Amino acid sequence: MLVAAACVLGPLSCASRPTGCGVMAVLQQCTNDRMPCALTQLVGPITDRGGAAILGDWLELGQWETVQLPRAQET
Repeated sequence: MLVAAACVLGPLSCASRPTGCGVMAVLQQCTNDRMPCALTQLVGPITDRGGAAILGDWLELGQWETVQLPRAQET
């Protein structure tokens, strides 16, 4: 499920992020019937399509608890 919302961290937290741009993803593992079964994870900021693709590939693995999210390569 994908949901778009205003900053869930509060205006001061969002305004004071080091990069100041991009979006944050809030992830939470669920059971097959969509009941939450783990704590939320904040990922981001996601600042470009490459970062979004890395996140998408990692999510498709479905192994959040055992495989760390790879970092985007800096250019």
